[in-house]
Amino acid sequence: MRRFLLAAALAAAPGACRAPDGAAAPPELAAISLAEDARRPDQVVAYAASRDPAVRARVARALGRCGDRATIGVVATLAQDVDRDVALEGLFALGLLGVGDQVRVASDLARHPDPERRAYAIEALGRSGDATYAFAVAVGLQDPDPLVRSAAALAVFRLAGDRRSPASTFDPKAAAGLADLLARAAVAERADDVRVDIVYALASIRTPASRDPLLALAHDPASLVRLFAIRGLGKQAIDDEVVSALDDAARDPDERVAIEAAVSIRRLECGARCPSLASMLERNLAATRRAAVRAMTPDRFAAELDRAEKDVSPSVRAEVAPARGTEAALEAALRDPHPLVRAKAAEACRSLPLLERALADPGGMVVASAATALGSVKDARSKELLARALQHPRGLVRENAAEALEKLAADLGPSAGDAEALLASLATCRGEDLAESRSSLVAAIPKVAPSPLDRTLQDRLKVALVDQLSDPDPTVRAKAVAAWRACLPSEAMPDVLVPPPVAPAIPGVNAPAFTRPARASIRTTRGTFTIVLFVDEAPVHAENFLRLAEMGRYEGTPFHRVELNFVVQGGDHLGDGTGARSASGGNLRDEIDRRRYLRGTVGMPKSDVPDSGGSQLFVMQIPAPHLDGRYTAFASVTSGLDVIDALEPGDRIDRVDVTDRGR
Repeated sequence: MRRFLLAAALAAAPGACRAPDGAAAPPELAAISLAEDARRPDQVVAYAASRDPAVRARVARALGRCGDRATIGVVATLAQDVDRDVALEGLFALGLLGVGDQVRVASDLARHPDPERRAYAIEALGRSGDATYAFAVAVGLQDPDPLVRSAAALAVFRLAGDRRSPASTFDPKAAAGLADLLARAAVAERADDVRVDIVYALASIRTPASRDPLLALAHDPASLVRLFAIRGLGKQAIDDEVVSALDDAARDPDERVAIEAAVSIRRLECGARCPSLASMLERNLAATRRAAVRAMTPDRFAAELDRAEKDVSPSVRAEVAPARGTEAALEAALRDPHPLVRAKAAEACRSLPLLERALADPGGMVVASAATALGSVKDARSKELLARALQHPRGLVRENAAEALEKLAADLGPSAGDAEALLASLATCRGEDLAESRSSLVAAIPKVAPSPLDRTLQDRLKVALVDQLSDPDPTVRAKAVAAWRACLPSEAMPDVLVPPPVAPAIPGVNAPAFTRPARASIRTTRGTFTIVLFVDEAPVHAENFLRLAEMGRYEGTPFHRVELNFVVQGGDHLGDGTGARSASGGNLRDEIDRRRYLRGTVGMPKSDVPDSGGSQLFVMQIPAPHLDGRYTAFASVTSGLDVIDALEPGDRIDRVDVTDRGR
C-alpha cells in the first residue's frame, strides 16, 4: 500500500513524468528515479515484475547504477526479457555489476539472433574482469554485424589490454594470440569506426606480436586508426622501424595523429632521432606545438627550443624549461610573468632552494606544482616544506602535498611527524570546497603513519576519523573507513550519523519533466561550441547543468586541465579541479548509461568513489573507450569541435547560454 501511495502522490505532483509525446508516463518511473537517487535497490526491485516494459527497462538501468550485487539475479532475468529495450538495459547493467555467477546468461545471449543483444552480452563478458573469457569474446570479431565486432574488440581490450584490472593476469602467449586475431580482423574490416575500435584494442595489448600490424596500420586511410596505431607503437620496444614510423607520423596532416606521434616519441625518449619534431612548430594548433616541445631533446633541438620560448601560446612556452632541464632554465622560468610557465617549471624542479622559492609564489597553481615536485626529492627537508604546504589555504596545494608525503614515506620511511602534519592540516580543512582535499589527507594517513601507533597519535587519529566518518562528502567518508581499518584494526568502528545526501532536482519528480533534448551554447575565450544534453539517459545531470548555467556559475571558470589527445576539463568555481559543487549543493549520484565516449562527448568528472560528481565537465577530443560505463556522459558537442581542439590550459568559459531547456 505504501508503494502505491508514493507512486500516486508523484503522479499527481506538478512535476510528474511526462512522455515526450505529451502522454502521461507511468507513475512508477518517478518512484524508481527517487529510489535510484537514494541508492535504494530494494525499493527499485519492487517494480521488476511490472507488465510495462518501460518500467522494467528503467528498473534494469537503476539497478546497474545502484551497483548492489545482491540484485544481480533480478538483473539477469531482465537481461533475458522478451522486450528488446529491457534486455539491452539488463545486459548493460549485468556488465556494470560484474556478471559473476550469471556468466551463463551473458554467454547464451552472446549467440542471440539479435545483433544488439549479442553486442551487449559480449560487452558484459568483457566487463567481467576474468581474462579467461578473452578468446570467447574474440569470436565476435568475425560476426556479420559491425556493432558486435566493435563490442568484441573492446571486450578484448577490457580483458587483456594494459588497462585491465591489476588482479587479472594474462599469459604472454595468449596475448600474442589475441594480437594476431585483432590484426587479422583489422585487415579484413571495411567499416572505419569498427577498425578504430579494433586497433584501439590492439594498441592496448603489450606484446611484441602487435608491432608489425601496428606498423602497417600507422599508414591506414582513417586518421583515428593511424592515431591508435601510433599510440601502440609508443608502447613497443624501440628500434629503427618504430622510430621511423613515429617520425613519419609527426608529419601527418591530421593534427591529432601528429600529436600522438610526439607523445609516443617522448615516451620512448627517441626525440633526438626524430627531426620532424622541428616542423611541428610550424603548425597552427598550439597543442601540436606543445606536444613537439615536450618531445624535444635540448642537444638536438636547441634552436627550436629558443624559438618555442617566444611562442604566442603560454602552454607552449611552459614546456621549454622542462625540456631543457637545466637548473638555470628552470630558475629563469620561475620568474616568468605567466603562472602557467612558472607552474610547469616548478613541477620539473628537483632543487630544494628553487622549490622553496616556488612554494612562496603568489600563484596557487605554482605552489601546488612545487608540492608535487617535492615528492620526488628524497630529503628530510622536503618533508619539512610539505608540512608547511599542508597549511596552505588552497585545497589543491594540500592535496598535492599529501600525495607527495605518501611518496616520501615510501622512500624514506613513515614517521609520526608525517601523520601529525596531516592531522594538523585536516583540523583546518573545513567546508564543501575543501572536501577533495580532506579525502586526500585522510587517504594519506595510513601510508605515512608508523606501525604500531603510539597511544597519543592513536587517540588523535581516532578523534579525527570519527569526524570524517560523518562528513557530508561520500569520498571523504569512504577514505575515512579505509583509514580506520588500516590504522585502527582492533578498534570497533563507531556508528555515526551520516548526513543524508542532498536531494537534487530530478526531472519528472521534483522538477518538470523534459519533453525534448535540451541545448546550450558555451562561449569560451577561444570561440563558441554548442551541446545537446542527454535528457533521457542522464536527466539529473542535464538539469544540474542547466541550473548551474542559469545561475551564472560557469562564467569565468577556467579549463584547468587540457590533456593532449584526451580531454579538456573545466567548470570548477575554484579554478583548479578541486571544486565540484552541484546546483543543489553536495554531490550528484552517477547516471551511468550506454552512451560511448566519442569525440565531443561531454562527461562528469568525479573522484575514485562512485556518486561524487558536481559542477565540472570534460569534453573528449578523441574516443576513449576506457571511460565507457565508468563516468556519466550527459551531453555531446554538436558544433565547434575546432574550439575544443584549440582550448589551452587557463582558457575560460565566458558564459553559457541555454538555448532550449527541453520543455
